[in-house]
Amino acid sequence: MPSIDPEFQKKAKELLSNWIQNTKTFLYIARKKKIIKPNTDTFKLAEFIVTFQEATFAMDKVMNDRNVYDSLYCSFRDHLRSLCH
Repeated sequence: MPSIDPEFQKKAKELLSNWIQNTKTFLYIARKKKIIKPNTDTFKLAEFIVTFQEATFAMDKVMNDRNVYDSLYCSFRDHLRSLCH
């Protein structure tokens, strides 16, 4: 849809940019509170989190298999835990 409708692309880009920025803000707070490691790039992690969430929603729709969702969630959780103190 975004490739054929410039207005849709503009709105989708704005939505995703806001989502990433808001996630980055919360990650920055977590880094400041020493919940996540001090060398964590909060912008890159925010992009990863938003991308992961979007991909998980898409996989869930296509696969329609709770085991796939659970497996993705566990991988995501483990990755985030590796960034914590």
